[in-house]
Parts: sequence; C-alpha cells; structure tokens
Amino acid sequence: QSYSSSSSSSSSTANTRHTSCLEEEESLDSTIHATGPSPLLDKDNAWKRSYRALEELYHHGTLESIGVANFETKDMEELYDFATVGPHIYQGSLRTLMTERDLVEGLVKHGVHFQC
Repeated sequence: QSYSSSSSSSSSTANTRHTSCLEEEESLDSTIHATGPSPLLDKDNAWKRSYRALEELYHHGTLESIGVANFETKDMEELYDFATVGPHIYQGSLRTLMTERDLVEGLVKHGVHFQC
C-alpha cells in the first residue's frame, strides 16, 4: 500500500509519497534480487541473514565492529548461539539499561558494549 499526504506551511505546500516495503522491493535492481530471497518472505529469519552478511564483511576487514539495536533478551540469546562473531555494540534506551537486568547481564557476559 502507498499513500500521499500533504502538509502546508505559510509559504508552500509539500506533497510526500510513502511507499510500501513490497513496492520498494519490487523496484530494486535485478542484481539486488539475485542476492537472495526477499526478507519479506521470511520475516522471522531475515535479521539472521543480515547478520551473516555483517559477519562476512567483518571477516573480510570491511567492518571494524558489528552492532545491534533494540534486541530483546531472547533475540540476543539466539544471536549468541548462531553468530561466529558476537556483536560488539548494543544500542538501546536508558530504560532498557535500567529495567532489563537479564539482557544487560548477557551483554556484560559476552563483552558487548551498551550505548544509549
């Protein structure tokens, strides 16, 4: 689905067009499509394929570190189980730092730096 919205200011009117993920996927170049299936087809595992790609870039020296953001404890445990390179940085909110004890303990245990 896509939709248009307008907003006006005192001097001009701007029209903004928003696209859906599917529409954006379909408009990608064929070389992008050749790299693998759409993440929309397997939403539960799409992040794992993305993380594997980051690991490859890390192993080739393209990346100096890998970071994740806003993962829940169960997601981090799953990541620790399959990753060949654990994340170096976890980006989350101050609320997470103050209230998610299991998550923070897991980050400390695995040497992951927390960033607010």
